Order: sequence, then structure tokens, then C-alpha cells
Amino acid sequence: MKDKAMNNLSPQMIYKRTQASAVPELNDVHDLIHVTLKELHRSLAVLNESPAFGSDVHNNHASRALTAVYVLQVSLDFERGGDIATNLFKLYEYCRNQLVAATTKDENADIATALAVVSELLDAWRRIK
Repeated sequence: MKDKAMNNLSPQMIYKRTQASAVPELNDVHDLIHVTLKELHRSLAVLNESPAFGSDVHNNHASRALTAVYVLQVSLDFERGGDIATNLFKLYEYCRNQLVAATTKDENADIATALAVVSELLDAWRRIK
């Protein structure tokens, strides 16, 4: 039998509370992309500091970064975006490859370059709108 304290700390409740406070109100797709790029940048910056492989910090930010890359890739509109969408996909894919390499302890993983790419994209995105 579960006591009341256990019910208050259920994973579902913790998740709902965290999500309610962690996700800003997004008014449009531009805001969603901006927030996603910022989150990707933040996680890449943490990973660039080389947290211990397999640590909670490493795993958490690798997971967050991979999720952000996925969101960015699936948000692309290749019909309307043309070459820009294609080039963005290639940049996101480069970042994804570096993240996968970092999660498999590949010595050739280049998180610093992925961070630089995302920094430039974030700067450009801030100037749009």
C-alpha cells in the first residue's frame, strides 16, 4: 500500500510540475525554434566542458541536445524552404553526428564545432522577425 507522500512524489506528478514551469509560453513557430536553438546551445555548451562520460550531467545534456536536434530537423519545410532548409538539415545532421559520437565515447567527436555552428544559427535566428 502506497502512502500519501509516495503519491505526491510520483514520476508523473514530478514530470507535470517540471514541464509546467520549464516550458515558456510559445506564441508561434519562430518562438519554438528560438527556444529549441537556445536549449541546444545550452546543452552543447555543457557537453563542451567535458563532464564525466556517463555521468548524469553528460547523459542529461546529450539527451536534451539530441531531442533538440530532432525537433529542429522535423520542423524544416523542404517545399517552402528550398536550399535553406536543406542546408539547415545538413548543419543539424552534423551536430547530431557529433552528439552521437560523444555519447559513444568516440575520440573524434567535435562538440566545440557543433557549438560554434549552433551559436551562429542562434545569432542569425535572433535577427529574424
